[in-house]
Amino acid sequence: SMTMSGMVDSLKGKTGDDFDKTFISEMIDHHQGAIDMAQLARKNAGHDEIKSMAEDIISAQTKEIDQMRQWQKDWNY
Repeated sequence: SMTMSGMVDSLKGKTGDDFDKTFISEMIDHHQGAIDMAQLARKNAGHDEIKSMAEDIISAQTKEIDQMRQWQKDWNY
């Protein structure tokens, strides 16, 4: 798993389709990491507020991953 700064660095110097392809790939990985953390929070957090936020994160990030994967398919990335 790449650090956030590594993800940002992977975008530097890229433009156009090269940027878009890398951006989508990095964002999918980033969002999947958030989902993985939120799944742990949903099970292990002590506060209901964190569990509720975890549910929101899982829902939102899953939807965005699905959208980005569709773009990859549509744009042959």
